Amino acid sequence: MSTGSSSEFIGAAVTLYERLMASSASLLQDFDRLSPEEFERALGSRQQIIAELDTVTRELGARLADAGAELDVFKHFQEETTRKVLEFDALVISLARERLDVLREDLASLARGKTALHGYEGKEKGLRTRLDSVA
Repeated sequence: MSTGSSSEFIGAAVTLYERLMASSASLLQDFDRLSPEEFERALGSRQQIIAELDTVTRELGARLADAGAELDVFKHFQEETTRKVLEFDALVISLARERLDVLREDLASLARGKTALHGYEGKEKGLRTRLDSVA
């Protein structure tokens, strides 16, 4: 995309920012329904959008001289979109931490249950041994 006017690069960047926003919103909205593999794919897709956006904004930076007022509008759009994406990301991170805490609690509960089961099985074996010696 090295040829083109600054308007074309701004248009491409706006489209990519909109895709990034949609991807971030979708990730937040679908967080509880996504399997770990689907979550991983969604993050990969989002990272690809970010890489494309980085390329376009670097190209745009090389053409700043002829961008004028259009660049000011884009910068405002860029700042607002980035702010919203960061808000979505903070919420997704919070949800992920909550899910991790629940998983840790579940694992600890399972471990306690396993320990109790082994203790019960040990007592049962000892009781059988004592009953066998009495009979």
